[in-house]
Amino acid sequence: MVLGGEANVRPFAAAELYRQGYASKILVSNTKLNRAERLGVVPSDTQLNWNDLLKLGVPSSAIATFGDSLSSTYDEAEAVHAWALRSQAKRVIIPTDVFATRRTRWIFDRELSPIGVDVIVRAFSAPNYELAGWWRDRQGLVDFNNEVLKYLYYRAKY
Repeated sequence: MVLGGEANVRPFAAAELYRQGYASKILVSNTKLNRAERLGVVPSDTQLNWNDLLKLGVPSSAIATFGDSLSSTYDEAEAVHAWALRSQAKRVIIPTDVFATRRTRWIFDRELSPIGVDVIVRAFSAPNYELAGWWRDRQGLVDFNNEVLKYLYYRAKY
């Protein structure tokens, strides 16, 4: 599944998992539209991810959206819960950046384990800096700090 955001990496990771035979269908988060997206001035995350997947060779018949107006990983986990019940899915694979893996796994496990769905979170490296030296790069530090705060917030709120 492709969560919202990071259209420059998430659909690429999902397409690679599809090509390797790990998934027969790719779900794309139906994200909340901002003002420019509602006006059609810029494409939405959903559209960007869908278009990237098509350009990466994933057939449209293997792509589906889930949820409606999703704005957080928690919203996405709830929406996948509803989708999994309808589709009787038993496993989901979620590619995400390396710093978000703990929070993503925690919130999706919390939502999907009670209904018997296995959650696999696959980490990918950030495109802007080397993982081996992320602390030497300003963006690496920002990404790490943001994710620590998000994880603490999720544990406190959910």
